[in-house]
Amino acid sequence: EADRRRIRDAIDAWPDAPRISVVMPVHDPAPRVLDAAIRSVRAQLYPNWELSIVDDASTDPAIPRLLARHAQQDPRIHVVRRAENGHIARATNDALAQATGPFVAFLDHDDVLAEGALYHVAAAIRAAPDLVLIYSDEDKIDGRGRRFEPHFKSGFDRELLYGQNYINHLTVIRTEAIRAVGGLRPGFEGSQDHDLLLRITARLTPDRIRHIPRILYHWRAAGGSGTFSDRALERSEVARLRALAAEVVGHGVENEPFDDRFEVLLAGDGLHTILEEHPVQPCTNLLCQSDLALGIGTCRSRCRSL
Repeated sequence: EADRRRIRDAIDAWPDAPRISVVMPVHDPAPRVLDAAIRSVRAQLYPNWELSIVDDASTDPAIPRLLARHAQQDPRIHVVRRAENGHIARATNDALAQATGPFVAFLDHDDVLAEGALYHVAAAIRAAPDLVLIYSDEDKIDGRGRRFEPHFKSGFDRELLYGQNYINHLTVIRTEAIRAVGGLRPGFEGSQDHDLLLRITARLTPDRIRHIPRILYHWRAAGGSGTFSDRALERSEVARLRALAAEVVGHGVENEPFDDRFEVLLAGDGLHTILEEHPVQPCTNLLCQSDLALGIGTCRSRCRSL
């Protein structure tokens, strides 16, 4: 409780508390986990937030009723319902269109924010106003609310991001930067977040990216909350490789294939390797490996004499 008082006192002393727009696309989650996700935003110690929710044509009638109840109880919550299902990229873009804050935080419809999450994000923004991308550590949460598998991340590592979306949750991005790249791209569902991060970071220097070494996000890993099937995971991998081909090889051009300078090696369990030829440099290959199951990645040069 002393920590909560300290945080609230610090916020009260800020003359400029940036508004953070939390965006949440919703499509037929279990009502109880959706309720927990929304309550985790309403329970934030940092008060200057808005929650932009887009119901992507949920078929469960309990979902719009639950959303309407929360919006009625808290004026910072705004709800829009799509007439037809457009999938996560379009639904998220609709939520982004409502955002009025200078920064956007992404929250899935079944996950939970730590109560100090937005405070630590706002503190980072105030300390370095030119930041564009902020991300934190995370863990998982089960159906009983038990936390496990913490993921402690490194500072920004561009090559590691090529190998996997190690940034993942919590991600907060300057609103104008998201709009400048056109938001999320339909057709990259399953890896739409990774695709967005590749496009955003391609235009950034590391000093405009900040890692917060705290677990601020709890990623739900429970049945009925929208976890991936094997088929969905396969589609996600295909989308991820398309995003890499577009940004790493095609310099942002969608559907650009990997050319002869690059070789992509795939193995089981999400292991992913990119080999890039460098004809001028003594070290001719850059090798990046990531293990999605373990949430780790490594990059190294493979050298040979010319």
